[in-house]
Parts: sequence; structure tokens; C-alpha cells
Amino acid sequence: MVDKERSIASVAASYGLVAQTVGNWVAKYRKQHADAREQKEATDAEELARLKAENYKLRMENEFPQESGGLLREGTAVTTRYELISREEGNYPVAWMCQWAKVSKSGYYNWRSKPESATAIRRKELGVLVEKIFDESDGTYGYRRVAATLESGVAGGAGRRGHGQVDHAGAGLEGRAAAPEGPYYGSGGGPG
Repeated sequence: MVDKERSIASVAASYGLVAQTVGNWVAKYRKQHADAREQKEATDAEELARLKAENYKLRMENEFPQESGGLLREGTAVTTRYELISREEGNYPVAWMCQWAKVSKSGYYNWRSKPESATAIRRKELGVLVEKIFDESDGTYGYRRVAATLESGVAGGAGRRGHGQVDHAGAGLEGRAAAPEGPYYGSGGGPG
């Protein structure tokens, strides 16, 4: 089998053994009794496999910051980094993303297993309300009218105005500048 033409499968069948086991024995024997050329080929193949794996990891590490949209900068909140890892899970290995984002893998899994906070739930609810108000206005309401509608409770619940909550619907909610007031902007058009 090692030096003869019999296949591993036929030898395994003749002795009632599993072909994989016989194959492992043959590989071990060949490795222990290989000449210098065969050992070099095996070493080169192992080195090539290691370099391919390293190259793959470096390519992915190079792509990941481009996907992050700058979320890996100094001073970015850890929760924001965890959210990025959660979004990219399946595209990159979690262990690598945690390493690149400079967060612990256990911290990420702990964050992921925690229930959503009351504030996060409320923000999602407000986001839905904001989008509903904006859509019902055919996209004409700016953030001031959306906020006023939320505060009046017209959108199905008493609203609460807070930082980062009213402008959730994104583009189209930019406000217009307030109409100028004062003596120079009256109907006369100039100072009195």
C-alpha cells in the first residue's frame, strides 16, 4: 500500500477497517519515513496554507474598516462598535471583528444577550411615530411640525421630545429656517 499499487480503500476492506483510519496511518508512516525532498514539499505546502490563511485574514481586515463607515475611530462608543459587529456578523468572523474594533468577544456576546433597554424600546417606538407622521404629511412636515405633532399626542400617544429622537426619519425632516423678525423685516422693507 505504501510502496505497492493497492488502494487504501481495498486494503481497508480486506482487513475490515475504516478507509479513513488506514489513510491516516499511511500518511503518518509516509511523514515519518519521508526523504528530504518529500519533507520539504510537505513543509512548503504547510507554509503555503498558512500564508493563504494569513492573506485572507489581512484582506478581510482591510475591507472591514471600509464597511464600518468610520465607527472604529478613537472615542466611538463601545455600544456603537457592538452594533457594527452585529450588523456585519455573517460577513466576517466575530472574533476578528472584535479584535479589529478593539472590544472583547465576551463583552460583545454579553451585550448581544442583554434585553433591550426601555430607552431603546421607546426610541424605536418614537421612530415609528415620526415616520408615520412624516409619511401622513406626504413628506412635507419638517422636524418642527413632527415634534409639535408628537407633543400634542396626535400620532397615537403622548410624544416626548428629546435629543436624537425627533429627526429619526432622516432625510426630508430638515427644518426650514424660521422667518426673520424684527424692525428690518416688516412690511415696510427697511428701518423705520
